Amino acid sequence: MATRTKQEPSGTATLASAATVVVFIVGMVVPILLALLMWLTPDATQRIGDGGMFVSASSSAGGFLSSSVTSVQTSDGTSVVYGAFSGLRGQRLRIRDGIKSGLQLCVEGSAASCADMPGPWTGRLVPVTHKRSMTDWIPLYIGDLALPPWFLGGFLATIAVVIALARIGGWDSYEGELESSGPSKS
Repeated sequence: MATRTKQEPSGTATLASAATVVVFIVGMVVPILLALLMWLTPDATQRIGDGGMFVSASSSAGGFLSSSVTSVQTSDGTSVVYGAFSGLRGQRLRIRDGIKSGLQLCVEGSAASCADMPGPWTGRLVPVTHKRSMTDWIPLYIGDLALPPWFLGGFLATIAVVIALARIGGWDSYEGELESSGPSKS
């Protein structure tokens, strides 16, 4: 009975393993960590502006792939927000710029009434002092929309590297070495 001896993997197998680990870390672990840090970052208000007084609102249903929008008529003009929006005639409206939520139109004093604004605000926004979090910079430079494509790209790149390196013989040579060192039939 022959004994099996453990052989070292070939250079190609080592390269294949290292490449897979690097692609996996850059493509999948990093966006997962960034998403976790973004989730842990509090949504503090950075800037606030005057949105005028509420006059009326009219909604459109949106389409199959588009969300509904509401045109909010104020004493200063018209603003557009995603989803539904309502308020009492004459209530003061505020524009809020949050670290994670971005621009929102809110009824003053009611955080639950805030609705996301689809575009930039051309009016004046005044900076608000707040306690800074260590992770405040992440949502400013990496948006929520950037992480899913990065994660998907990393997942597909990891699969592509594994398939490509397996096809060129990265693991075949290692498995062949193990099989050749197996028990021999006498």
